Amino acid sequence: MGHAEERAGRGLSRPLLDGSRFHCIKDIVMHIPDVENGWTRGDILRDRMVRKDFPVLMNPEGGPVYAEFPLEMLPDYWRAVEQSTLAYVATLKDDELKRLVSMLNRPEERHTVDELLWHVMITRCGARHRLRCSCARRPLSRLLLTC
Repeated sequence: MGHAEERAGRGLSRPLLDGSRFHCIKDIVMHIPDVENGWTRGDILRDRMVRKDFPVLMNPEGGPVYAEFPLEMLPDYWRAVEQSTLAYVATLKDDELKRLVSMLNRPEERHTVDELLWHVMITRCGARHRLRCSCARRPLSRLLLTC
């Protein structure tokens, strides 16, 4: 890894947030594909999670642990989740979109596949996480410029 990548990795690992689950940009970055993977592979498909192909990333508690992980692992995991989701989305037909799904963590809740996909792709992975990254980006840009 080059000097620029090392600096970026340190910058993305720096504790900028003091939440219970997210302390650094890497924590937020990992949460985005985790949500997508959990809802598509877990709740909708009831299939093996992509994360199981990345044992070094296993963290059953979630939360602020990714600062120590090498930067290059994050996009590899992200791409694997994206490929899995795109493969599933390519097979969607009206009947599948209308299928009711009970949530793994909240079995009393039932939603259509269409509702879950919209929620994951727009609400969770879109606006909410863009906002968190935008809020944390300003101090990070100063850090990267001074390293």
